[in-house]
Amino acid sequence: MKLLNDFAIALVKPSRYRELLHNSTGRVALFVAVLMLLSSVTLVTGSIMLYGILGQYYTENVPEFEFKNQTLTSEETFDLEFAGVKLMIDTSRQLTEADIEDASQGVLFDSDGMIVKTGGRVIEAQYSEVAAADTVLTKNSLYAYSGMVKAAIAISVIISIIFSAAGFMLGALITAALASFVTMRLPGRNAGLSFGQLYKLAVYSRGLPVILSIVLSMFIGGIPFIISIAISLIILNTALFKMSTV
Repeated sequence: MKLLNDFAIALVKPSRYRELLHNSTGRVALFVAVLMLLSSVTLVTGSIMLYGILGQYYTENVPEFEFKNQTLTSEETFDLEFAGVKLMIDTSRQLTEADIEDASQGVLFDSDGMIVKTGGRVIEAQYSEVAAADTVLTKNSLYAYSGMVKAAIAISVIISIIFSAAGFMLGALITAALASFVTMRLPGRNAGLSFGQLYKLAVYSRGLPVILSIVLSMFIGGIPFIISIAISLIILNTALFKMSTV
């Protein structure tokens, strides 16, 4: 119940922000953790959907192939280009850099080797240089490594959450610094608060922009960072003004 009370005050009751000053560091950390958990729901859901879409696309669209004796064979040609990324399998001819020059990045596979383009660089490699002589792969056996794709997606989600938390704390720091500058001439200068106390309140002021961003991301995308900071600044300045005049 205490956590719910903190959320109620943080989101809609800046006039009661002084009460939040008494919260311990652990309680503030719990507030941040819950916010990050809520904000990650959309990310996790999207990642699960992406994994399912990729798996279905691989099953339905990638042709049967076999890699054996350091040679790739496929009865059909596969050519996918999306958002500047090109993926191609064509074992009926020798592929060259010209086949990938229009793409910003991608991978091409022919019978003897691959061509990789990334960061403007094009790298060609023969299978004999990158695969053991006894390596055998088919469409079905390669799909057995789908767990690695799942793990990669999970790791990317965790990294995204960590960066989101870092961005959240940085946003709170920026909000605290701006609020300190704006309200420094109020009676008692910043309501008589130390910068550490101001930062604690800034953390709570970041709650509403995060919740709004979560909701809006389902329809039009998240809130731009500068607008998010502006909302937090309005909330925190309202709280400081109330503390300075009471």
